[in-house]
Formats: sequence, structure tokens, C-alpha cells
Amino acid sequence: MKACNHFRFMDEGNEYGWNDLTFKFYPDGHVVIMDNETSNLVNPKQLKGKALDFYIRKRIYLIKTNLQEQQLKYAN
Repeated sequence: MKACNHFRFMDEGNEYGWNDLTFKFYPDGHVVIMDNETSNLVNPKQLKGKALDFYIRKRIYLIKTNLQEQQLKYAN
């Protein structure tokens, strides 16, 4: 089983209050998002602006990568 993928998002001048987030994407599809300034967990539904864009792009990237790995695994 693969370890989770860690990504850090930092944004200067964020009007939503999240300037420093850590995203942990797990192979089973769940994600943990932590505000590094307060150590509070953030729900993906709470994300807005650049943080939401970052989350969506990373999620799409990981799904595509997983699909490519599965295709290579089962290719004849």
C-alpha cells in the first residue's frame, strides 16, 4: 500500500484566512487538510479561492496518475 501524498499550500494575502495548509491525500480517496497556523482541520467544502483551486488540481492529478498506473498494471 502506498503512503499518502503530502502537499503544502501557502498563499499570501488570502482573504479567507488560510495562508498555510497541508493536504494529505490517501490512496483510498480520503483527504486530510490542516491549517498549519492553528492546527485545525479544514473540510474540503470550506475551501475557497486559490486553496480550492489547488485542492481540485491535486485531486485530478492524483486520480489521473492512479488511472495510468492501473492501465499499465493490467495492460496485456
